Amino acid sequence: MKKLECYCNYAKYRKGHKISCITPAAEAKVSPRYLSDMLRALTGQNTQQLIHEKLVKKAKEKLSTPELSVSEIAYQLGFEHPQSFGKLFKTKTHLSPLEFRHSFN
Repeated sequence: MKKLECYCNYAKYRKGHKISCITPAAEAKVSPRYLSDMLRALTGQNTQQLIHEKLVKKAKEKLSTPELSVSEIAYQLGFEHPQSFGKLFKTKTHLSPLEFRHSFN
């Protein structure tokens, strides 16, 4: 159970590696379904929802500074296509990544 609790705070992303529900399950040595069920019991969210939440949080941090382009941020967070990142970000925040970035100016 302690190992699963660490995944409630799963903020790990790997530059150039796509993160999916399978990644944290494999690291915890449990099935994706079991991990998702356990996380839902502990947090009310499944693995994918938690991963998306952490990705959006990290994206917001990176977008708050102009150092990287939106595409660079998308690639760093493991997205193969910046459009997929933009779609996820807008779904979760109701703002495009650029609109979010401009809100700081």
